[in-house]
Amino acid sequence: MSDEILKYYNRELAYIRHMGADFAKRYPKVAGRLRLSDEHVEDPHVSRLIESFALLNAQTRRCLDDSFPELTEALLGQLYPDYHATIPSMSVIKMTTQNINDNGFVLPRGSAVESRVDGFKTCKFSTCYETELWPVEVSQARFENAPFKAPQANFQKSAHSVLKLTLSCEFDNTRLSELGIDRLRFYLNGQAQVSYALYQLLFRSTTGIAIAPKGSTSASQYLQCRHIAPVGFDDEQDVVPYQKRSFSGYRLLVEHFLFPEKFLFFDLVDLDPQWLGEGHEIDVYIYFDESDDFLPKQVTEENVLLGCTPIINLFSQELEPIELKPAMTEYPLIPHYDEAETCEVIQIQQVNASDKFRNQVDIAPFYGLGQGGYLTENDMYWSVRREQSNWAGGHDEPGCESYLSIVDPNARSVDVHESEHWLVTVKAQCSNRNLPVRLPYGGGQPAMSIVRRADQLKEVRCLLAPTQRASPIAG
Repeated sequence: MSDEILKYYNRELAYIRHMGADFAKRYPKVAGRLRLSDEHVEDPHVSRLIESFALLNAQTRRCLDDSFPELTEALLGQLYPDYHATIPSMSVIKMTTQNINDNGFVLPRGSAVESRVDGFKTCKFSTCYETELWPVEVSQARFENAPFKAPQANFQKSAHSVLKLTLSCEFDNTRLSELGIDRLRFYLNGQAQVSYALYQLLFRSTTGIAIAPKGSTSASQYLQCRHIAPVGFDDEQDVVPYQKRSFSGYRLLVEHFLFPEKFLFFDLVDLDPQWLGEGHEIDVYIYFDESDDFLPKQVTEENVLLGCTPIINLFSQELEPIELKPAMTEYPLIPHYDEAETCEVIQIQQVNASDKFRNQVDIAPFYGLGQGGYLTENDMYWSVRREQSNWAGGHDEPGCESYLSIVDPNARSVDVHESEHWLVTVKAQCSNRNLPVRLPYGGGQPAMSIVRRADQLKEVRCLLAPTQRASPIAG
């Protein structure tokens, strides 16, 4: 329930008191016993009745002013399902490997990440990019304006600055060429003025790339600009989850304004492992046709990192089961009773019901997409209503509450008997509401862990303070 209802309540309460006092003055023999005035209600029982009636009227009046949002929200949820969904908190993590072989490994998109902070409940995140992890790190990074010392190349003649990256394998006896690396993904970390300046140079001013043994200016390979590729614009690299039928351009705009750091990645692509040379360290030179007086004193190895990926506070789980009752028209969706204040339903994935004989029924959405006769195929359908609330789980906690209705083909509440013992189970995507932004940040906090790869990751570091969740406008 939002604070907006309080305005309606006070308005209705004032109106009822004024109307009651006026009625008592006009018809004292009929209504004198109410003992009403504009300022006071002497009878406490009458006062409680008036306040209760004002609350009911406030709910009705707000629903009328909203023009019955249940219908419009349901239709919007089918036509544009992503535009009125809550956008959870997001961040970027850096993973440092251990105990891995020369082939590295791929961390799949959607891998579970959990926070580990004393005194706070666990926040559950999912990785957004498929990430190739190698026993390789950026050991040095330096930005230099001309004149600089670098391998001679045709594109060096027009270069006014260079970004030099030293890549080191954690195994001293292993040559980088033995790892089979054909792509490397870097993240531009650090202060915004540094990261965005580097990003602009990379995709506006790059003239070429050179790869050389560490400390040598005799390059083993020269590469064209096409070997640098932007990251974050493909559909499989989305951070905010959008369905296929939604226009991806809107998603990119949302991500740009809410989480622009997801675009601060770039790939070195189409690499031949033999280009990486015979040693366990190499220098990568990226040449630019313009200089920058600010960057030489700012760029370090902490500004260009390997092994990074965006994460979003999103996870799937089964909600608390719902027992259908004859007098109930809607039911609050509760992830877990002991986590109600730190968990919020983002999107329903599946709804099932079972009777006392454990007969399973799949319940379809009432406003779902399907053939014209789909409403005659089943007896039960579900619809959901969302509203903004400042109270959850007995705590003052802003968020979006979801309410599930089980209806028949005519949109009426299903007629159930208690003896049937219908039990509804709901699987949904959830978030931890506002908890991520409250986690301590800095000094190694918040500590993170990859659930299924803990033995191969020495450290999982959070590079950005988790963003504030973005809430939709709900009725």
